[in-house]
Amino acid sequence: MITPFSVVARGRDQLWDAVRAADDAAALDDLAETEAARANRFKALLDDERAQNLELLEENVRLEQQIRSLQVEIENRDAQQAYAASASVAPESGTPAPTRDFTEQWERWEARSEGALVFTERAKSSWADCVYEDFEGMWGALDALVGLAREWRSVDGNVGQRLEDWIRERTALKYAHSDEGLRRAGLDTFTFDERSLDRTPHIKLDDHTKPNKVGRIYFALDNVGRQWVVDHVGLKLHGV
Repeated sequence: MITPFSVVARGRDQLWDAVRAADDAAALDDLAETEAARANRFKALLDDERAQNLELLEENVRLEQQIRSLQVEIENRDAQQAYAASASVAPESGTPAPTRDFTEQWERWEARSEGALVFTERAKSSWADCVYEDFEGMWGALDALVGLAREWRSVDGNVGQRLEDWIRERTALKYAHSDEGLRRAGLDTFTFDERSLDRTPHIKLDDHTKPNKVGRIYFALDNVGRQWVVDHVGLKLHGV
């Protein structure tokens, strides 16, 4: 009597296993569908995030370009203001109106500086040969250098602070004490009175604009002669 019941039990166990297996398969299918749906959602979110990041990067590039453009505009505006200010620095009675021809003015500037500002023949010829447009701005900058050089000489070159700051406090001129590009081009020195002088100190007149509008005054701080020796007046000597 026990054996038949055992066979039936085993038959029911097999049927139950089959039912459970079917349920497990269905559950796995449901789970797979659920995980696939979740994966698709995550992929969609990731795609959205990537698209947003790309938009942010493009916006960042656009803003950086705007910032660079604004910086150029600010520098050019400051340079124009510097010209206007420098042209009005300490004008002396009888000073002629600015003209493109500086031929007679070189000696006047040297005389007014009491020997503190001198121009080499190379400086004079560089201006005569150049096509720098803003001759009034250049005239004003040189006019301002007269007073600066004279005052610098009166204190034996000991201004008590950085020369950049000292000049900025007195004029609107934009001074730089070095020029790496000039050094790389091998144009950083010149000979004056049988001495080699450093030509990298310079006054900037306008920048980041057309080549014929980038003006420069390159000069040496001659601590021996207690004078500023201007060796170039005109366009920037390199990189334009």
